[in-house]
Amino acid sequence: MITGKLRAFSIALLLGTAAVGLDGLAGHGYVIGTAEAASVRSAVGKPLQQAQELAAKGDYKGALAAVNQAEAAPNRTADENKIIDQMRNYVMAKSGNAAVYEQQIAAGKGNASVARNMIRAHYMQKQYSKVIADAAVVKRFGAMDSSIQTLIAQAYFLSGDYAGTIRYLKGRSDLDSLKLIYGAAFKLHDMDAIQSSLEQLILATGNVDYWRGGIEIAEHQRPLTDHETLDLLRLRLLTGTMRPTQGGDDDYSQLAQIAIQLGFPGEAQAVLQKGMDAKIVAGERANRLMNMAAAAAAKQKSALAQQEAAAKTGDDMVKVGEAYAGFGDYDKALTLIQAGIKKGVTKTYDAQMALGQAYLNKGQREAAAKAFAAVPKTDAKGWNIAHLFNIYARSNASQASNTPPRKKKH
Repeated sequence: MITGKLRAFSIALLLGTAAVGLDGLAGHGYVIGTAEAASVRSAVGKPLQQAQELAAKGDYKGALAAVNQAEAAPNRTADENKIIDQMRNYVMAKSGNAAVYEQQIAAGKGNASVARNMIRAHYMQKQYSKVIADAAVVKRFGAMDSSIQTLIAQAYFLSGDYAGTIRYLKGRSDLDSLKLIYGAAFKLHDMDAIQSSLEQLILATGNVDYWRGGIEIAEHQRPLTDHETLDLLRLRLLTGTMRPTQGGDDDYSQLAQIAIQLGFPGEAQAVLQKGMDAKIVAGERANRLMNMAAAAAAKQKSALAQQEAAAKTGDDMVKVGEAYAGFGDYDKALTLIQAGIKKGVTKTYDAQMALGQAYLNKGQREAAAKAFAAVPKTDAKGWNIAHLFNIYARSNASQASNTPPRKKKH
């Protein structure tokens, strides 16, 4: 289900804008250079220069009038006629008027440049059905390239044919295509396609906005257990997507409170300290929470060896292992969690997530990915969260920023 909150994760942010520059002229902004100026007379060159300036300001009617003034000069040379035609094409295309290119192709004067300019002009004019139809003409002149393919895909998207967008882009993995696939899948509420495209975008870029999107999707698979909520907050911490305020509280404080409830006060204390260092966790309430976490952590740390000795089941051993991880003893944590899983557990999700995160703490990313992948798909919510961690383990960790967001000023 895609909620209103998720809609705030703007598709506009994800959709790249195809280059719609025009070949030869508009792609660079047409300028009458020194060599060209030497080949045209003032009666032609001056109005053409004026046409360029007017077109740049959006005055296409005035620009065409200036082109016509240049064309009215008597005894024009072949070079002058060529430059006049180029300027007229530039102005017409920049204005979104594709008629000049349609006429050239209809008259048998088409070529690759004309075909590309026609499809781009149709796009600028928001004639998306024509853009889609133009694809055949562009192919006929051998003018198809990746930028034109993206433009055609955007035409499908902007015309509301989201399924057509995905079909057209099938098999493409460049960033522009992945962004469009994501946007189309979002419109179709196709969760499989959304998650697949987000995964590829994250692996390709590590962009925190894509991480936010993936995590928010998982957060809205209600109801979540406390451990699932804790893991998603842990992932936010890893990916630099912690929120300064969330439901009246910040993510650092929420993570700490759940960690305390689940028996991991050492982790709670460490996370709160990070939030305080970032100037996000502050105030009397935050100080009370820190005091609570610190007291619970001190009490548990002194008794952790006894808790370890008393752990008889695999589930208990995993939980004590997670507690050790909260105090930064990753070697002990990994050993206990592995032993617990070997003994046998009833909470497969909790155990495999603890194992994967223990491997992450040790820098063993490949082993972590395998541990997360062992969460069964029959646990749909748990699998989705574990898969996000699997993506993180397989991604370039340096791409995802651990820098906390700045606290908003009030």
